[in-house]
Order: sequence, then structure tokens, then C-alpha cells
Amino acid sequence: MVVLILSAAPASLRGAMTRWLLEVSPGVFVGHLSARVREQLWELVRAYIGDGRALLIWSARSEQHFEIASLGHDRDPVDIEGCIVMRTPYRQIEGATPIPGAVKPAKESWSIAARRRRFRNSAERALGQQ
Repeated sequence: MVVLILSAAPASLRGAMTRWLLEVSPGVFVGHLSARVREQLWELVRAYIGDGRALLIWSARSEQHFEIASLGHDRDPVDIEGCIVMRTPYRQIEGATPIPGAVKPAKESWSIAARRRRFRNSAERALGQQ
């Protein structure tokens, strides 16, 4: 199974993809291809995408049963111990003060579950000290 997603791609490239894949939604192509045809289509996309973006997802013999290739996206697929995750670049929010050593900004509030857990732990510690 192959899924190809094209954004801001030339109409000629989208037309070329319809020769091999079914366009189920504008810019979203689905089909079943051999590895050789898939690689040739990906080279065609790389050659003609221009300023657009492309994302190719195909079935593979791996832990997640698929693999990803991207072109022109700010999110990149990264293999971490056999699992593919999408790495998003960190952007500093305007007006926010950076916290040294922190990747994410500090949380503004606690979730209900976190409040209950925090209260339960503090109550257990108070009972244990007596």
C-alpha cells in the first residue's frame, strides 16, 4: 500500500501520479505499487515538485509496518530505536522568556489527574511522617 500526499504541486505532476495511483482527494494518492515503481515515482516527484511539499507513506516490514519519506516539509521523519517519529522544529514564541535548558515552555496549569496525584502523594507523605 502506498499513500502519496502532494501540497502546492504542479498540475502536471498530479496528472502524472494519476497514471499509477488513485486520487481519492485533491493531492492525496493511494495505490499498491512495487518498490521499483514507488522509487521511480518518488524520483519524479523530487524532480518536479518545485516549491511544493510531498509526503510518501508505504507498507514495510518494520515495527510500525510503514515507512515515511518527506520533501519540503518542516517536519522530518526520524528513526529512533526502530520507530519512526516526526521531528518538529522548535520555535520560540514571541514575547515569551526562554527557560535555560528547557525545550518546551513551562506549563501554565495542572491537569485534574495531576492535581489529584499531587494531592494524594502529599497526603501520603504527611501520613508517613507522623
